[in-house]
Amino acid sequence: ITLRDRESGRLLKELGVTKPRIEITADPVFSLNDFDTESAKKILSGHNVNGKYICISVRNFADTDTDFVRNFSKMVDYICTRYDCIPVFLTMQYEKDKAISLEVIKNMNKKGIFVDRPMSVSEIMGVISLADAAVAVRLHMLIFATAAGVPVLGINYDPKVRSFQNTVGFEFCIEPAQISNGEYKQTIDKFMSEREEIRKKTKEILPELKNKAKENAKIAMSLINQEKTTNEQSGI
Repeated sequence: ITLRDRESGRLLKELGVTKPRIEITADPVFSLNDFDTESAKKILSGHNVNGKYICISVRNFADTDTDFVRNFSKMVDYICTRYDCIPVFLTMQYEKDKAISLEVIKNMNKKGIFVDRPMSVSEIMGVISLADAAVAVRLHMLIFATAAGVPVLGINYDPKVRSFQNTVGFEFCIEPAQISNGEYKQTIDKFMSEREEIRKKTKEILPELKNKAKENAKIAMSLINQEKTTNEQSGI
């Protein structure tokens, strides 16, 4: 069993799972090296993004309603107005995330940019890699941004978001309730003021995460080879 965060490992132990062997590795995304920055620049230019920007990923979940959308819009307005950056909305799952992304943009005072087409993984990674920072409801925006060495602020709609941040050693998470009551400014200000230090630390931990991600493939291959050997010995 391979897991991508320590909290998942602790949970399996609490449940009494001891077999097969359990290893904490890393998400396979960390083994990717294909960042299509040339296509990313064309996408950004085609959407008139010509300055500093942050990537935003939002999705529907149990607590999303009209109030959440409106408050999330206020939060993005706060970040982009205070720190003079363009909000660029990316969809990790285009069909599922498009409507809520457009709804957030509609409720914002600052102009939001929506990349209105599905993108390949390498294009998404390219756009994220050129960003000043990222704000992510979707876990894989967190993972993509970290893999690209970009500071990312997580919205903890599910325990896996904070678990990932804890695993990579970053404390920057905002609870949905904080978005609703407006108690996010202190966390955002700390995150934005420390983002260059976060970027540096992220790049320092990437080699270890890449190595852990490769372990998934090595373990899979060892299981395949083991199965092959067993079948050959059995005459299958």
